[in-house]
Amino acid sequence: MMRELVQSLQDGKGYVWRVPTSRNLTVTGARYYNVEMTRIGNQSHLAAPNGSPRDSVGHGTHTTSTAAGARVPDASYYGLAQGTSKGGLPSARIACYKACSDVGCSGATILKAIDDAIRDGVDMISISIGLSSLFQPDYLNDPIAIGAFHAEQMGVMVICSGGNDGPDPYTVVNTAPWIFTVAASNIDRDFQSSVVLGNGRTFTGSAINFSNLTRSRTYPLVFGKDAAANFTPVSEASNCYPGSFDPKKVAGKIVVCVADDRTVSRKIKKLVVDDAKAKGLILIDEEEKTVPFDSGVFPFVNVGDAVGSQILNYINSTK
Repeated sequence: MMRELVQSLQDGKGYVWRVPTSRNLTVTGARYYNVEMTRIGNQSHLAAPNGSPRDSVGHGTHTTSTAAGARVPDASYYGLAQGTSKGGLPSARIACYKACSDVGCSGATILKAIDDAIRDGVDMISISIGLSSLFQPDYLNDPIAIGAFHAEQMGVMVICSGGNDGPDPYTVVNTAPWIFTVAASNIDRDFQSSVVLGNGRTFTGSAINFSNLTRSRTYPLVFGKDAAANFTPVSEASNCYPGSFDPKKVAGKIVVCVADDRTVSRKIKKLVVDDAKAKGLILIDEEEKTVPFDSGVFPFVNVGDAVGSQILNYINSTK
């Protein structure tokens, strides 16, 4: 049965459907669509399927595994947070509808996919698609809201993602009252790293790094603004702007930066500090302090404002 399903996907058929058995896959059906946009008004024309329902990007595989991924024992992130990984309901059967392409998601195709799912007899529809919260259409012009309303009328629950914006107010998408809107979840594990000051005080922040720094050796701390290059605004050096440091003032030291300017990402800050031959980076970022950043082997830790203030006070007291 598994071989039949895989072969059918490779053959490029418009849809595949298999009766679940005790020994076949979680994925029991798959459809894909092609849409050619016409120049007449806002109309779309459904062309004959030409391609494959296979996921070429990874987003569909990710969201499907979140919904019904099988149990995977001893899963970890390079040895961190080890445990059993699974989807919400591993025993569920999945029917996939590839409504998006490399150029986006046509409203007409989304509606067609929802109609097909209803006709195929699914019990629930999960949609992880949505516009930016800045451009939310009203319900009468939102294909997801329209299709979800039709599904609800037919007795099929529609579950949608709440979007990738936030946590500011009014940043949730797919909020029609007949949609079950779900926000991003969390896990029961923390990725932590410790900052040990010269006075013996220890602070914990979030981090994913595989550095070999230990308590056996200490390095001097320097606040970014105190290591600014000539003619560079201290505000830029405080935020780890590219080109803002005097390399002689940061080489061999652990740099402390802030996140007043959101245009400079943590990845860029890390690259700037690493390029200046510093030994590590302590980032004071209240907004991102609970979202671990993977810095590879470069020592990095993200702390909040309260801890950051104490670290800066320590730096000032040792000048």
